[in-house]
Amino acid sequence: MADIINRYLTRNPYFNDKKWIYADQLYGFMLHSVGVGQPDPLVFIGAWDNPNYTDAGINGFIGADETYITAPCLETTSRVKRMPHGGKTYTNNHYIGFEMTEPAQIRYIGGDRFTISNLTLAQDHARKTYTNAVDLFAKLCVLHGKDPRKSGVIISHNEAGKQGIGTKHSDPEHLWKGLKLPYTMDGFRVAVW
Repeated sequence: MADIINRYLTRNPYFNDKKWIYADQLYGFMLHSVGVGQPDPLVFIGAWDNPNYTDAGINGFIGADETYITAPCLETTSRVKRMPHGGKTYTNNHYIGFEMTEPAQIRYIGGDRFTISNLTLAQDHARKTYTNAVDLFAKLCVLHGKDPRKSGVIISHNEAGKQGIGTKHSDPEHLWKGLKLPYTMDGFRVAVW
């Protein structure tokens, strides 16, 4: 189990926009992966904690050794910080998102396809981030009174895209499949339970 560290994106414009998701509006939690072979969450935090970074916001980055919470989501049950991550208004207004980092041993070659320089090391990183994501999502579900087995409580970016409530991305399932790992979102939800 990784340490969970608060490292808020206080300079990100979405952190400071005064928009919140209140308890009755929070439907659940979305799992992403970063889409680049970069295992260090602090690299992303450094880039996203910038007043000119308007591409997205996120509530946390999940690494192999630490999980960083980048916007309030574990402090109270009454509200969480809205950080746009799903690419569509519905998702951004009702879900909070978390990015798993990806192993240094992969290089994207187009879309969601990648090469792997060392499968063993890449799988090790993905296993650790998966385990840390399960731990974080379990904490979120307990705090916010959500049942991870209930439809729509935990979704991936891939699932949101297929449902039309998020942009069409394949994460994180493409990562697990490409690394020949047995993980699925159904299995993830069971592990969180």
